[in-house]
Amino acid sequence: MTPRSPGKTVRTRPRAPGFTLIEVMVVLTIIAVLAGMVALRLGNRGREVQHERELRRLQQAITLAAEEAIVQGRPYGLAISAREYRFCRREQGSWKPIETDRGLNPHDLPENLLLQIDSELPQSSSARGDGEAEGSCPMIRLFPSGEAEPLQLTLRDTAGERQATLALAATGKVVQLADRPEESGK
Repeated sequence: MTPRSPGKTVRTRPRAPGFTLIEVMVVLTIIAVLAGMVALRLGNRGREVQHERELRRLQQAITLAAEEAIVQGRPYGLAISAREYRFCRREQGSWKPIETDRGLNPHDLPENLLLQIDSELPQSSSARGDGEAEGSCPMIRLFPSGEAEPLQLTLRDTAGERQATLALAATGKVVQLADRPEESGK
């Protein structure tokens, strides 16, 4: 401020309405931080939803195949690898892949999910003696009587955040066992 001289008045400009550059920058920084936090939260939720959707899809597909085996009166098979699963049915003495049934088509898992068999396959899966070649479609069979070869399958997130297990009982029923967090030793 300038010293006042007697008789002279100093005029000051009235402050213009609006925000200073600093105020605008602070608000934009706060908005950016909040948006980043929301995006990270939604990203994790998206993977959870995808995991749940794939688990439910697998459970429903196995249930559908078991029901089809009963209705059609012929065995159905399920082949599983870490990244995919596919169904076959026994027709005229050999296993035929199912590729025209929307619910039982071969299915590739998303890149961030792995499927693992947690239990030993029945002895009959590796040496059935019923005309199947090694490595042919069925690893697990679903019979027309409603029975199945029991096993447990785990769907695991490659990021190590989630895993859940499905159990296929000898009665052909598929149930989801309790979800559990990824074990740090694996």
